[in-house]
Amino acid sequence: RQWVKLMPDNERVRSSARLVDTLIRTHHTEEARLIFDEICPSGELPASFEGLRASLLLQEKKLDDAINGYRTYIKKLQSLDHDETENETLSSAWFQLAKTLDRSGDYDGAWAAAEEAHRPYEHWDPTQELEQMERIKSWMTRDTLRSLNHAQAEFEWTPLFIVGMPRSGTTLLEQILSMHQ
Repeated sequence: RQWVKLMPDNERVRSSARLVDTLIRTHHTEEARLIFDEICPSGELPASFEGLRASLLLQEKKLDDAINGYRTYIKKLQSLDHDETENETLSSAWFQLAKTLDRSGDYDGAWAAAEEAHRPYEHWDPTQELEQMERIKSWMTRDTLRSLNHAQAEFEWTPLFIVGMPRSGTTLLEQILSMHQ
């Protein structure tokens, strides 16, 4: 919230949209809705706002509207020129649609959406990720971690790092833990 206030006027809408996304992910739905309605442009929404709107509708348990929103979001993403980052965004949108269809009871639709979400990864080669993980593992020793500890204050909490392979459930675990007091 402070970050949004510090943004120059030409960046405030985009930073507010990121705040809305954060509020949705942390289940602060009412506040997310208020800010979204305040910053939402009139007329046809850009793709990023379509995705935010669909996520917000999902949080509000308006499943039919969320399904339509994700479908619109996907169509808008598909009409853009794609680079690798946008392919990940498109894949994520398909996963969100699959999740929403599953919640609505449309299991066949959910399966089809999940297949679309996985399509960019059909020929995925894990070699680069495995090499990067090996480099991190060899660098991230107990001595390295001890040398990085510069905090002088005592905290009530201890950080918890959740790591794993892509699509292995780490995000789900993080979401479950973040909802628990």
